[in-house]
Amino acid sequence: MSNRTLTVLVLISLAFNIAFLAGFIYKQSRIRSFLNPDGPKPNIPPERIEFFERMKHDMIPFREDFEKSKKDFVMELVNPDFNEEILNEKLDIILEKQIRMEHELGKRLIMLRKEMSPEEAHRFFAKHHFRNEKFKERLKKLRELK
Repeated sequence: MSNRTLTVLVLISLAFNIAFLAGFIYKQSRIRSFLNPDGPKPNIPPERIEFFERMKHDMIPFREDFEKSKKDFVMELVNPDFNEEILNEKLDIILEKQIRMEHELGKRLIMLRKEMSPEEAHRFFAKHHFRNEKFKERLKKLRELK
């Protein structure tokens, strides 16, 4: 092979290696920021961070209760001699616990909204609504691929 061909191949190889390393570094930084919840919170006042931490802590019992009920329901489904009446009762219990958890979360969001200015509320809730819509679109595309 000529010198020119080898030089072109080395440059192409170098470009691919640099692109691979840059992608790897970018992905690692994204994973690190996701796994580090104590990292910097951009544009969130400290009192809001405290509110969210308190809310997360207060919601844990609701979440655990709901998850336990779900597990009981699934274990009943696994049971070889299942009883449809028991399954329906457990399903009703799951739904009640989920409604209670969602209701409590909604009350907390109303409390949060009372503390916010209209501009803050618009930024906060519109951002989360947009993120939710974006997630739904991605999920819909994934389902269409299957």
